[in-house]
Amino acid sequence: MLKSIYCPKFSCQFEKVSLNEHRDLVINAPVGIFMSTPQGYFRSANPAMARMFGYETPEKMVESINDIAKQVYADPGKRKEYQCLLELHGQVVNYECRLLRCDGSKFWASISARAIRDKNGDISHYQGFIIDVTKHKESEEALQGQSLRLQNIIQGSNVGTWEWNVQTGEAFFDENWTQILGYSLDELSPISIKTMEKLTNPNDLSRFNKLLMRHFAGELSHFDFECRMKHKNGCWIWIHSRGRVVTRTPDGKPLMMFGTHTDITKRKQTEERLKYLSFHDQLTGVYNRAYFENEMKRLNKSREYPVTIISIDVDGLKLINDSHGHEYGDKLLIQCVVLLQEALRKSDILARYGGDEFVAFLPRTDYQTGKKIIDRIRDRIDKHNQTKQDQLPLSFSMGMAVAEDAEKDIASVFKEADDLMYLNKMKKDVTARTQIIRSLMSTMKERTFANNSHLHRLESLCRLVGKKVELSEKQLKDLALLAQVHDLGKVGIPDHILFKPSPLTEEEWKIMRKHPENGNRIARASIDLAEIADLILKHRERWDGEGYPLGLKGREIPIECRILAIIDAYDAMTNYRPYRKAMSFAEAMEELRKCAGTQFDPDLVEVFLEVVESDCLENTPAQVICP
Repeated sequence: MLKSIYCPKFSCQFEKVSLNEHRDLVINAPVGIFMSTPQGYFRSANPAMARMFGYETPEKMVESINDIAKQVYADPGKRKEYQCLLELHGQVVNYECRLLRCDGSKFWASISARAIRDKNGDISHYQGFIIDVTKHKESEEALQGQSLRLQNIIQGSNVGTWEWNVQTGEAFFDENWTQILGYSLDELSPISIKTMEKLTNPNDLSRFNKLLMRHFAGELSHFDFECRMKHKNGCWIWIHSRGRVVTRTPDGKPLMMFGTHTDITKRKQTEERLKYLSFHDQLTGVYNRAYFENEMKRLNKSREYPVTIISIDVDGLKLINDSHGHEYGDKLLIQCVVLLQEALRKSDILARYGGDEFVAFLPRTDYQTGKKIIDRIRDRIDKHNQTKQDQLPLSFSMGMAVAEDAEKDIASVFKEADDLMYLNKMKKDVTARTQIIRSLMSTMKERTFANNSHLHRLESLCRLVGKKVELSEKQLKDLALLAQVHDLGKVGIPDHILFKPSPLTEEEWKIMRKHPENGNRIARASIDLAEIADLILKHRERWDGEGYPLGLKGREIPIECRILAIIDAYDAMTNYRPYRKAMSFAEAMEELRKCAGTQFDPDLVEVFLEVVESDCLENTPAQVICP
C-alpha cells in the first residue's frame, strides 16, 4: 500500500513504495549504484554501473573485477585517497577522478559513497553512486574561451549555465537554467545574483555563501555545491551547482565567474530511498536492527535519561506461519506494529530486531511510566482479540528494563529487558500455543465439513473398529484424537481451492496435498497433539502406495491411519456434500469393496463391513452408520 512520507532532506512529499518497486528503482536508475569492499572487489552493481564500465551485465562486472584499484582507477593512488576519506569522514560526496572501462578507455566520474561498519566498528563495505561526469568536466574546461564548443555540449546535456559579474551583481542564466526550475527567461527578468539567492532554500544559503567565500579566497579551486531550489510548481528540487572564477580585477578580487546547474533531484531521491531501506524494516516500515544498534550507541552518549527499553516477542508466530502460511504471518506482524504504535508515544522509537522480535526505546521515561505503556500495549491486544474473534489471537511476551542515568550501559539494559522477555515467554508459551491451537481447531470446523456430528461419527466408528482389531488403549486413544483433528492442516489451504466445486487443477492439487504436512507441523507445536503428529502426516497414504505425502505402502502405513481412511471415506460417501448427493448404505459398501486392496487395507475393509453389519451396533445412535 502506498503511503506519503516526509523525507527530512526534502521539502517535497515522496511516495513510500514496496520492496519490488525499490528494487526496480535500483535496477532502472540512470546512475551507477554499487556495493564494494575495502579488499578491492564489488559485492553488487546495477545495470547502469555495468554499462558505464563497458560490461554486458552486472554479474559479469562483479565476476571480472578482483582488484578495484588497478582495474577501475586510472590512477590507483586515487583509490587509496578515496578510502582514507571514507575512513576519516564516513562518507565521500562528489569525489572526482578518472576511471577505466573494461576496454582500457578512461572517463571522468563523480563518486558519492558511505562506509558501512559492522558491530565492531570496522568498515565491512561501501555503498555508493557513480555518475559519469566526463561531459561536465569537458564543459568546465571549455568555459575558458571555448564558448561555442561549450554551448554545443550544454545543449546536448540538459545542463543550465550561468555567468556572474561578482563586482556588479549582474548575472546571465541561459534558457536551460530557467527551464530546470520551470520558468522562462522572461518570467525571471530582470535577472541578477539575487534571483538565484531568492530561489535557493534559506537553510542552504549559509553553507552556499561559506563555500563561495572560500573559492573567492583561493582555498577551493572551484565552487561545487548541492542545494535545494524552488521550482515554479512550489516544490523544492535538488540542484548541483558548479562554477569557477575565470577573471579577477588587478588587485586580485573575483570579477567574472562562470558555472553550470544540473537537476539532481532523481539522484537525491534514490539516495534517500536507499537510505530509508538501509534503516527500515521492509515489511512493517518500522526501524530495523541496524538503526536499533546505532540508536543504542547514540543514547549512550545522550542526555535523554532515564531511558526505558521494552523487548517484545510475538508469541506463536512460527505456529501461525506453519498453519496459515508466511503471507498470513506477515499480515499479522503488520497488525502487531499497528497495535504497538497505537500504544507507544510519538517520541518513542520502535524497531524490528528479528523475525518475531521488536524493541521499543522510550527516552526520558522512568520505570513507572514504562509499566503504564506496557499495560497500554496489553490493553490494545485484549481489545483487538475481543473485536477480531474471527482471527487468530495475538499475544506478546514482553520484558522491560531502565537505565536511570549514564552510568548504566544501554546495551546491558537491552540484554536485561531481553532476558526478562524470554523468561516471560517461557512461562506463557504453552498457554499462547494452546490458545492458537484452539483457534485453529475452531477454524478447521468452520472451513471443512468437520461439524460435531461428523466428528462424533468418525470417533465412534474408529473406536468400534479399533476394539475389533484389538488395538491397545493408547492406540484407541490416539485413533479417537486423530479422528477429531486429522484435517487440521486444511486451515492453511486457500478457500478458492478448499471449496472449489469443480475438479482441482494439478497445481491446486499440489497445494491441497500439503495439508497433512501442515497439520503435522501444527501438531508438533502442541503438547496435546504432539503424540499423533506422525499419524496426521500419514493419514492420506493409500494401501497401494499412491497416497501422499510420503507414498507409503501397505503395512508401512500406521494401522490407525488405515482405519481412519476407510471410515472417513464411508462417512463422506453417506452424507450430503454441496458438490454431490449422499450415497445409500449399499452403494457405499459396494464402493469400499471395490477400493479394497488399492485405496484401502482389504483386511480392515472386511472388519469394517462386519462391524457395521453386526449386532454390536444395536446400542449405537442411528446417525452413526445410517444402514
